[in-house]
Amino acid sequence: MSDENVSFGNVVSPVSAVLRGLGRNLILRGALELAIGIMLLVSPLVAIRALTTVVGALLVIDGLVLFWVTTGTAGEDRFWTFVNASVLVVFGVLTVSSPLFMDRLWIVALGVWQIFSALSELIGGGWRRFWGVFSGIVSLIVGAIFIVLPFVGLTFFAVFAGCVMIASGFVSTCAGMGLRHSGGKI
Repeated sequence: MSDENVSFGNVVSPVSAVLRGLGRNLILRGALELAIGIMLLVSPLVAIRALTTVVGALLVIDGLVLFWVTTGTAGEDRFWTFVNASVLVVFGVLTVSSPLFMDRLWIVALGVWQIFSALSELIGGGWRRFWGVFSGIVSLIVGAIFIVLPFVGLTFFAVFAGCVMIASGFVSTCAGMGLRHSGGKI
C-alpha cells in the first residue's frame, strides 16, 4: 500500500478540496451544456427562440445600464454612450418582441460577413493555396445559403451548435468526474 493513499481521518488537503470543487463545477457546466445541446437538436427553433429572448433581455439591461452611466458623464463621450445605449435598447426590444425575425436578421448578417470574408480570402492571395481556395468557396456557399434561405441557415446553425454543446458537455462532465475522483487521492 502506498503512502499517498493513507487516510488521516476526515482531514482533506486543500488541493483535494479545490479539485473536488472544480470537478463539481465542471460536472454542472457539462450537464448544462448537454441539456442545451439536446434541446438544440430536439427542437432547434424553440431553443433558439428562448436563447434569443434571453440575449434580447440582456441587450435591454445593458442599454439601460449605459443610460444610467450616461447621466454621470460629460462631453462628447456622453453623446456616443447615449447613442450606444439607445441602439442596445432598440435591438433588445426588437429581439424580445420578435426573436425569430431577429434570428433571421442575424443569420443574414452572418451570411453577408461570410461572403465578404470569402472574397477577402480569395482576393487577398488565399487562392494561391488549396485550403485558401477551399475555405473561400465553402464560405461563399454558406454565406449564400444564409442570405437566400435564412430559416435553413438558422436550423443548420442550431443543430451544429447543439452537436458542439453535447460534445463539450460530455468532455466537461468526464473531466469533472475525473477531478472529483482524483481529488481524494492527493
